[in-house]
Amino acid sequence: MRERAQLNINQVPDGYFCVVGELLKLLYVLEANLKQALDQGAILENSVGHYWAIYARCVLGIADHRRRHYTHRCQDGRTVRAWAYPIESVQMFDRWFWNVYVPEHLPRYQRYRRVKIGQPHKAMARPVPNRPQQLWLPFFQELA
Repeated sequence: MRERAQLNINQVPDGYFCVVGELLKLLYVLEANLKQALDQGAILENSVGHYWAIYARCVLGIADHRRRHYTHRCQDGRTVRAWAYPIESVQMFDRWFWNVYVPEHLPRYQRYRRVKIGQPHKAMARPVPNRPQQLWLPFFQELA
């Protein structure tokens, strides 16, 4: 994911954020919490982007005219039109990621990836507390 984010972060219009860029910021804490890294073939941003688009439109009411397309280069050389969201909603994205995506959608993505790469079934993501700070606190206490 790091390579994909680096390919595209400068393509996002000023005043907007992209899912892959924000996800890259959250990846370190997510992997530490899961006590495992995502496999090399994981394209988590597709899953996160899909569910975030639905949530942003249906729950937050972010109208399509407030989003902007940008040219997103894929590692295989393809280019696609991806959505960038108003920077004002980046904190909502962060809260949504920890409080909705991780407990509700990440376990399904993990199962999909295990089947895709032929790994045996094992424990899924743990439920996330209501506030992201509570998720991060044990991780940062371990670093102290």
